[in-house]
Amino acid sequence: MLKFLPDAVELWHDEQRLFRYVFVPQVPVDESPRPYFHPICTLSGVVVTDFQPADHRWHHGLSFTVPDLNSVNFWGGNTDVPGQGYIMLPNQGTVAHVGWGSSENADSFTEYLHWLDPQGNLMLHEMRTIRSVIMDDHGWTLDFTTTLTNRTSAALTFRAWPAGYGGLFWRGLPSFTRRRLSTGETPIMGKRAVQLVYSSQQAAVTLEDQPENPRYPNPWFSRGDDEGYVGACFGWFYAAPFDLPAGEFVDLHYRLLIADRVDTGQDF
Repeated sequence: MLKFLPDAVELWHDEQRLFRYVFVPQVPVDESPRPYFHPICTLSGVVVTDFQPADHRWHHGLSFTVPDLNSVNFWGGNTDVPGQGYIMLPNQGTVAHVGWGSSENADSFTEYLHWLDPQGNLMLHEMRTIRSVIMDDHGWTLDFTTTLTNRTSAALTFRAWPAGYGGLFWRGLPSFTRRRLSTGETPIMGKRAVQLVYSSQQAAVTLEDQPENPRYPNPWFSRGDDEGYVGACFGWFYAAPFDLPAGEFVDLHYRLLIADRVDTGQDF
């Protein structure tokens, strides 16, 4: 069941909250305010997201971000300036909730958003649909579908800084110490695969690209607890910038499976 609050939407199953989606974020401008999911939980209540961690306070649970959209930072924090490193600039954008659309399903909602530059100019109009499905006694899925339309008079270029992050980003907890690609390939960073799975002793999070997406399957930005923090991005523009002409749109669809771990006697 979905509960609509003044600043958030919550999904409940039985007496357990599965997510809180904050559409009116109360965060500083230098964190590039944008809607986010936190907490996201398994059916038994295990939390699988981190929010404003000390190492990167602009990491907000699960959120959709772009580090460089025509030089506007929708990721938050410092900007990677060539030859100078990471520098705090007054270039943070904001993704603002503007209204709700109609939905045909009780387990989904549709939201309209505006991507605004630091001066408040409209860059992108977004239609975002969130849908959840209870799969069985141990897991549920979160589908994130979006249409991004260029509302400027020139092309918009989606870029990742050299580190490669950007897009739909999940910041996990340090307990998620194990990870693997559906292909089994290692190392994971920059490799293409349909699925990327993170696991802790209590839960597993599967991030799944969808066939209709551009550049499918995407290369993954992926970090583990041995690399500073746990987190991953669907790397739609990881390897190369993506240009969106004036007036044109791009559709994206991603899925997360959030599951309680079941002891099968086998290793992850």
